[in-house]
Amino acid sequence: MSEPYREDNLLDRHSDAATLELHYEHTRVRERELLAGRLPLTGGQVLSVGCGWNPGRHLFPRPGWQMTGVELEEEKPRVLVEEGTLEAGFAGRAGALGLEPGSFDVVLYRLVLHHLAFQGPLAPVFDEAARLLRPGGALIAVEPGAWHPVGAGLSVANAAGLGTA
Repeated sequence: MSEPYREDNLLDRHSDAATLELHYEHTRVRERELLAGRLPLTGGQVLSVGCGWNPGRHLFPRPGWQMTGVELEEEKPRVLVEEGTLEAGFAGRAGALGLEPGSFDVVLYRLVLHHLAFQGPLAPVFDEAARLLRPGGALIAVEPGAWHPVGAGLSVANAAGLGTA
């Protein structure tokens, strides 16, 4: 993956904590709504790639879902396992995880692909996801929309042809 995410970013530094939490809760609700009508599965194994501190547990609740998180830095998945948010976690790099084929029902990239896009082609990441999914499994990608500062920047970069193939 790209460089590790730092919570002390420009947007977070200049935003009121209550406003940020309101935005994040709205985002979580919207993600649940979008997934509810599209994912035919009701339980299984989830791999959250680039899990950070928020691996997407709101999308895949217990008891039906078991979640494994992977992040560049070992600390985040380790802490999430210790506090009970994840069943398993480890340090790794998207596209080179070395996991067994057919190990997961869902591979989740939640707010991570935009970090990978300018590091190189995404094809190895998607090829890996396809290899890791069981038959009937789902690859789920959640990315910022154009209304979000990151999404707006990605839209400009795409329009200017700055993305990688």
